[in-house]
Amino acid sequence: MGKEQNTDKKEEKNSRIFFEPGKRPILKVKDHNFEIKDISEKGIIFLVNEELNMSSRISGTISFFKGDTIDISGELTGVKGNAVKMAFNEPISHDDLVKNQEEAYLKTDIIIPQFVEADGKEKGYSTKYLQKLGISVDLLKSWMIQGYFSPSIKDDGGSKNTLSRFDFYIIKLLEYLINLEISEEEASIKTKILVKLVKNSQKLFSESPSLAFASKLDFNSIDQEDKDKLFDLLSGNSVSKEDSKRLTGIMKKLAPIFADEKKKAEILETFEKGDEVIIVDLKKIRDQVDAVLDA
Repeated sequence: MGKEQNTDKKEEKNSRIFFEPGKRPILKVKDHNFEIKDISEKGIIFLVNEELNMSSRISGTISFFKGDTIDISGELTGVKGNAVKMAFNEPISHDDLVKNQEEAYLKTDIIIPQFVEADGKEKGYSTKYLQKLGISVDLLKSWMIQGYFSPSIKDDGGSKNTLSRFDFYIIKLLEYLINLEISEEEASIKTKILVKLVKNSQKLFSESPSLAFASKLDFNSIDQEDKDKLFDLLSGNSVSKEDSKRLTGIMKKLAPIFADEKKKAEILETFEKGDEVIIVDLKKIRDQVDAVLDA
């Protein structure tokens, strides 16, 4: 019975789609257009730039990236800052949401820092290499739609989507963390923080044999509201100055440590129980990816 409850929660969470700036659908209500921050079958959160006098029950049209539209109606259920929550009168089909968003998330601008090859140029690789790494393209699409992963290479206009070598490293790391029974949300936040670090320390990522992450207990101690705001911040969304200062402190707590063998041993000695720290064999992940891409 416990397993069924966990599965239900995961499915409910997976039905929620987050949108990064530049990729957001538009909600049109009369003469007003609002960016949609996230959406599920049951409702949306949209953003307002000014105080509006709006009825608690509204109707409008959602315009998606590909030009498709959905007419909706519902009730406003809450306001926090410039974010307004709306519950739909009739749910939207999840299949329709995915259909309208896959192309947007597979063919849009660079979100994370580029990772260059040894010759100083960024090289793109087809998603076909994912299969050789034991990861399905459908799984990657799911992670992208939910905002858990964003590719670093802008689509070149061809028929095949491309990923950088660094993308493959992050995808493999994300899979590794999730296989440790870490939630997709936690694994995504950990890897997004890593991406921010790598922006300034690419050499460390390329040469460090190990990564040490904070434990699941540390992540679980953060309240859900701060987890949501942290996810927003790491996905490129704006937060208040007050929130930004607090979230920066949380990021420092969750940030991974690049560790050689000596540092790894010191970290392990710090903890009494093995499950209080997550050690990742980063060299093994790089070697697995490199073996496939360089074959």
